Amino acid sequence: MNGSRGQLSVIACDSGRPLAERIMKELNNIAKQEDEAIFHRLKYTTEVTFPNGEVKVVINENIRGDDLYVVQCIDDPLSEKTVNDNLLAVLTAIHAGYQSDADHITAVLPQFPYSRQERRKTREAISAKLVANMLESAGAQRVITLDIHSEAIQGFFNTAKLEDLHASGVIIDYLQNILKLDPTRLVVTGPDVGSAERARHYSKVLGAH
Repeated sequence: MNGSRGQLSVIACDSGRPLAERIMKELNNIAKQEDEAIFHRLKYTTEVTFPNGEVKVVINENIRGDDLYVVQCIDDPLSEKTVNDNLLAVLTAIHAGYQSDADHITAVLPQFPYSRQERRKTREAISAKLVANMLESAGAQRVITLDIHSEAIQGFFNTAKLEDLHASGVIIDYLQNILKLDPTRLVVTGPDVGSAERARHYSKVLGAH
């Protein structure tokens, strides 16, 4: 898959590796269906954690001029790594790509970190905006996330593009056809104001009362 932005390269931080491997498997399935003589694999990287807790990601292959995708799962319940550990790891991976002269850098973050801190209530930071600024400063030109907590976060980016994908189609299909829920006994709620619109959408499509 060569495009105007250069050859496709995909790297992963440690917590994002299982997802990245599934992405590569799907890309290879698509290539096979389209009779493309291409085999996609993850580029080799090393995530290093120092004794004092500092972290960095090293890219072990040439990515100069490539269209680089950096995959990371910020909230990883199967790991002892914290949200902050994984955030710093992806920031260093993005910046490593920038320093290695990648042509274009996309961060793939299914969970956007600090997305529930998108507004200021008292004397506090707007942490979601701070994260957006850090991703841009590291070198990300596009960020792909999933069902972001608040669409207002899109306005926190100055140069990078935020692409918010939605899982509602897959989830609704699962609820309707696999679990076969009875809509007359179904109630859809959201944890806060930011999720209210999404909850209304699910309720309407599922026919909940």
